[in-house]
Amino acid sequence: MVTQKGYTSKKVNLKIVVKGINYDAKIKQINVKIKAIKNQIKPLNQQVQAMEPVFNALENDDPTSSDYQTALQQANGNAEAYEAQYNNLKSQIKTDSNPLGLLYDQRQAYIYKSMQQYNDKI
Repeated sequence: MVTQKGYTSKKVNLKIVVKGINYDAKIKQINVKIKAIKNQIKPLNQQVQAMEPVFNALENDDPTSSDYQTALQQANGNAEAYEAQYNNLKSQIKTDSNPLGLLYDQRQAYIYKSMQQYNDKI
C-alpha cells in the first residue's frame, strides 16, 4: 500500500519475477569460440610438427653432421629462412591461442554459476 499526503491511498500488487541467466547457452557460445580457435591453429600446429625435426637438426649447427646436411637440403639450402619460418609459425600459434585462457576461465565460471543456480532451485 502506498500513501502520500493529499492523495487517497491505493493498493498495488506487484509480481516480481526472478529470471535466471541461461548459463548453458553462454557455455555453448564459448565452446563455439574455443573450437574456432582450435580449428584455426590446428594446421599451424601440424606444420610446426612437420618442420620440427628439420629445425632441430639445423639447430645442431654441425655442418659435418649427416642430419644437418639432410635438414639443410630440406630447407632448400637456407637454414636461417627455415628457422625464421618455424619461429614465425610458433609465434603465430601463441598469438592465436592467447584468447583460449580467458575463454576457458569464463567457461569454468559459467559452469560454476550454472551449478549454483541449479542448486538454488532445489
